Amino acid sequence: FQIGSYFGASLSSVDIDNDGNSDLVLIGAPHYYEQTRGGQVSVCPLPRGQRAKWQCGAVLRGEQGHPWGRFGAAMTVLGDVNGDKLTDVAIGAPGEQENKGAVYLFHGTSGAGISLSHSQWIQGSQVSPGLQYFGQSLSGGRDLTMDGLVDLAIGAQGHVLLLRSQPVLRLEVTMEFTPKEVARNVFECHEKVERGQTAGEVRVCLRVHKKTRDRLREGEIQSNVTYDLALDPRLPHPRVVFDETKNSTRRQTRILKLNQECETLKLLLVYCVEDSVNPIILHFNFSLVGEPIPSFKNLQPVLAVDAQRHFTALFPFEQNCGSDSICHDDLSITFTFMGLDTLVVGGPRDFNVTLTVRNQGEDSYRTQVTVFYPPGLSYRRVSVAQKQLSWRRWRLTCEADDSISGPEGLKNSSCSINHPIFPNSSEVTFNITFGVESDASFGNRLLLKASVTSENNTTRTNKTEFQLELPVKYTVFVVVTSHEVSTKYLNFIAEEKTSHTIEHKYEFNNLGQRSLPISVVFWVPIKLNQVTVWDNPQVTFSKNLSSTCHTKEREPPLSDFLVELKKTPVVNCSIALCQRIQCDIVSFGIQEKVNITLQGKLSFDWYIKTSTNYLQVVSTAEVLFDNLKFALLPGQEAFLRAQTETKVEPSEVHNPLPLIVGSSVGGLVVLALITAGLYKLGFFKRQYKDMMSEAGPDAAQPQ
Repeated sequence: FQIGSYFGASLSSVDIDNDGNSDLVLIGAPHYYEQTRGGQVSVCPLPRGQRAKWQCGAVLRGEQGHPWGRFGAAMTVLGDVNGDKLTDVAIGAPGEQENKGAVYLFHGTSGAGISLSHSQWIQGSQVSPGLQYFGQSLSGGRDLTMDGLVDLAIGAQGHVLLLRSQPVLRLEVTMEFTPKEVARNVFECHEKVERGQTAGEVRVCLRVHKKTRDRLREGEIQSNVTYDLALDPRLPHPRVVFDETKNSTRRQTRILKLNQECETLKLLLVYCVEDSVNPIILHFNFSLVGEPIPSFKNLQPVLAVDAQRHFTALFPFEQNCGSDSICHDDLSITFTFMGLDTLVVGGPRDFNVTLTVRNQGEDSYRTQVTVFYPPGLSYRRVSVAQKQLSWRRWRLTCEADDSISGPEGLKNSSCSINHPIFPNSSEVTFNITFGVESDASFGNRLLLKASVTSENNTTRTNKTEFQLELPVKYTVFVVVTSHEVSTKYLNFIAEEKTSHTIEHKYEFNNLGQRSLPISVVFWVPIKLNQVTVWDNPQVTFSKNLSSTCHTKEREPPLSDFLVELKKTPVVNCSIALCQRIQCDIVSFGIQEKVNITLQGKLSFDWYIKTSTNYLQVVSTAEVLFDNLKFALLPGQEAFLRAQTETKVEPSEVHNPLPLIVGSSVGGLVVLALITAGLYKLGFFKRQYKDMMSEAGPDAAQPQ
């Protein structure tokens, strides 16, 4: 106990159950101090038995915010105030609200106890603004007003106040539906939907009871009751409405005496009922205000503090569960891949599955379809198929679980089918779209499983589970091109039996998103009409790859090569004996590139038999892969094949000696002719003497 709390300043023994024996003692400590409250009252049950110890386990306190309230300065036994046949007590707190004071009421509880929370808090400032120390003394348990109800006398500084007890009322509410269930032929819609069909009627009865014993005449007790009725209050779109208001809510105010009054309300269905598992809820709540009684100085009845203020009634739907009232559904599920014969990973990103669920038994509750699929697929969306055999509008909701579970390591998506009821004799077809990751790996076949369950607890059968496999291929994109550094042109002298080195270079690129084993195949023309064209072709790799090469020869499909060469001057495998060189590469990596060169000696003996001005020697390269495992996207086939051409042209050799001799002789003849002409013109005669004679005798003699 706290020192200075004045523990024991007030005492009161209480007989809770009114059996003539005290059950507990209330001990006040008005100066007990806490940070937010001042004063407390200990509840000490009287010990039973010879060796029983005195224990005060419970404590009564006032409202927070009054550290100087002196709760417990006075207390008194009131008697039965609320009509529950248990004794109630009042405790004063004269120091609350700056010494204006307050009084608390606590009700007795069954088991010879007392409620730890107060039922009423009477503040002196509300009774009269000028009061001081309201609640410093209390006296109760007597009927001073001759109305049969106990009264409470409260002392304040210079005042004594008498508070009267009030008659305590309770409201009993009953709600009964007719018929007991909504008939199936009413709430089940067909193709022609009729709105506003009658679901039934509800009879609402109200009866006011008086709990307290008093001398009041029952005919004088009246109360003003305002009550609200709400149909399906928690649904955004209620399934039924009141015919009177054409709304799901209704408010009514009535003056009631201590008797029963009833009314019958008609209920209408708003639209087709989709949820016929959960019953229609009718919610009732009210407020009650007692009317003053003139013969007893306007004494006003009140509603019991612990009175039930909310009532609920359920209007269920008729279930299609047979005579035993237990629904036995008969579910089955199948699915297809919508005509798809092979899944191509890396192709179209969407993968569609069409599921069909049937119920050939009674109504199925909370039917759920679960689809199991491997990692690499992801749930995208669900949609009801366009063509349905039923007139119903099906509701589908799907959720994906990306976690991998089970021994097979599968993911799953769960879809609710028309929750809460999947009706009898129903069938629904819907499409689930999955996304396919471009780098997914499913092996050679994709396995999908589906199962259908319900809350009917029907045993699983081979009809409720279904699985299907689909062959899988993976897209690849390998490109082969002819390299620019290949031998493009060769010429030769027909009279010389020589050969030249020829190189055809090819570049191979893996532009796809996965590695794969490939085979590169080269076609090289090696003989034309039994004469060697390309001698001993060799294959050279630009990088070390794990590969093996093997060769074989193939005869040309066309035998008359001269006719073909006149049409097209091309030497290829259609007219020439070709060597097929196949190199198997164990693994061609992602974004890997390799150059492969065909090298050999090109002889020209065969050219003499062709009688053409030039010819194109053509080699071909192509890429092969496992068509059972890999696939190409449309339009990529052309990139798997390439060819390289080398133009071959003969050169004529001229003898320069006749040209030199002829040129020399011709030059001499021309020179002789020119000289003769000049001579005849006198170009070569001496004229010096003639020039000297014309100069005269005075001309100086040459020195």
